[in-house]
Amino acid sequence: MRQRADNLREKVRTLFRTSGDVVARMKLVDSIQHLGVGHLFNEEISTTLSDIHASEFTSSSLYEVALRFRLLREHGLWVSPGIYRSIEWTEVILT
Repeated sequence: MRQRADNLREKVRTLFRTSGDVVARMKLVDSIQHLGVGHLFNEEISTTLSDIHASEFTSSSLYEVALRFRLLREHGLWVSPGIYRSIEWTEVILT
C-alpha cells in the first residue's frame, strides 16, 4: 500500500513538471487542494503559483479568470481586481 501511495505521489509530481499549460496547472492545483492532499505537494504548488503569478494571462473564460484570481489570493499572492477589467465578458449571461 505504501509503495502504491509513493507511486501516485510521483505521478502527480510528474504532472507538475511536464504540464506547460497555465490553465492545466491551475486546475491541477485546484484538484489537489479539493482532494485534501495539498500538504503533500507544498513545494510544487508554491512553484506553480509563482509561475502563474508571473505569467501573462489572457484568458477570456470567466472560470479560468476566477480560478487564477482565487488561487493566487488564497496563497497570499496579491492580484489587483482591476486587472481583469479589460476582458470582455461576452460569455457571461445575466439572467
